[in-house]
Formats: sequence, structure tokens, C-alpha cells
Amino acid sequence: FQWEPHVPNKKESEDSLFSDELNHVFVVADGVTRSENEKGDYPYPSPARQASERAAKAIGESLSRQERLDENDIHKAFANGNYAVKQLNEELGLWTDHDYLTRDFAGTVASAAVEQDGNILYGYIGDCGVAHISDQGELFWHTNDDVSVARSDFPKSEEVKGNDRVVRVRKDFRNNPSVKHKTYGVLTGEDTAIEYIKTGMRSYSPGDVLIIYSD
Repeated sequence: FQWEPHVPNKKESEDSLFSDELNHVFVVADGVTRSENEKGDYPYPSPARQASERAAKAIGESLSRQERLDENDIHKAFANGNYAVKQLNEELGLWTDHDYLTRDFAGTVASAAVEQDGNILYGYIGDCGVAHISDQGELFWHTNDDVSVARSDFPKSEEVKGNDRVVRVRKDFRNNPSVKHKTYGVLTGEDTAIEYIKTGMRSYSPGDVLIIYSD
């Protein structure tokens, strides 16, 4: 990708939304913030924005075109979103030439929910999530923040500093289920991201509120 001139101090919104009210399909994706280059510039156009757009679209369209869904379909939709981000990274030249810093993979976290026959089918990865609130405003339930869970095992900033810490977190803690410490998932196109997709189903009553959110 290219570091193109842009309006100073203007960062693009890196969140994306897919909404299909007819089929009750809703997706939120939150592009993972990039590292600035050595001049202090933030990339424009933002690969994070592009990743969230492509993932939200791929997940949403996968769910919208099916009449009956189950948790496997939610998982497959997120896998399609992951593949869409892989295609983006290939187009940007990041798939085969990345350094986990200024040339890190474009990536996004995401959450999705589908209302079907009084039930909510949902999926999420990373620190996007889904919350279920009663018609009286009581919080029934929400998904876990898997990034916060993994953050407790990140190297301490006083032990590993600056860019070295950024690279280590992205390389050793993201999409790396084979290690013993806590890790987290991001849709980057890597096959290992698939292992971090969480899905589920909950009953849903008229008047309840469902929130599909990013951090």
C-alpha cells in the first residue's frame, strides 16, 4: 500500500456496519489501528478501514443469502470475512511482505447477530461483541472481550519497549493458538484466525434490545 498525502490530523473512521433489516442481519467490524511510519504519518487510505469494510460486507452477505441459519453458518460467514481480508492483504502487498509494524497485516475484529424465530444467532472475534438487554433496561448478558483477557499476558511495557513490544504482541499473541500464554484473534486472512471465532444462540423476547458493538 502507499502512504499518500492526506488532511493533517485527520484519521478515517475504521468502523464498518452491514445492516439487512429485511432478513434481520446486523454486522459491526472494527479495523485494527495501524502503526504510524517513521515520519509520524498515519496511512491513508487506511488498510484498517478497508479490512473492516470488506469483512462486514462478506459476513453480512453470507448470512443474508440463506433462509435458515445455524451456528455453523455464522462460523462460515466469519471465515468468509477472514478470506475477504486475506484478499485485501494480497492486493496491498502485505501478505508476503509484512513486518508486524508499519507493514503489518490489515485486520479487523467483528461481531454479528441474526434474529430468527425468537432466537438470536451471534458470532464475534476479538473485542467486538453482542449484548442482550431486557425491555426494562436490565443487562441480561454480553460476550467476553477476548483481547482484554489476552492482554493480561502481554509483555510488560517496562520490560519490552516501543516498537519491539508492538511487534512481539502482534506476532506472538495474535492468531497464535499454539502457544501456552493467552492469545486473541483478528480477521487478518490467516488460517489460525478461524480458531478464535465464537458463536452461540440465545432466546429473544419482544421488546428486548440487542446491541452489536465494537470497543
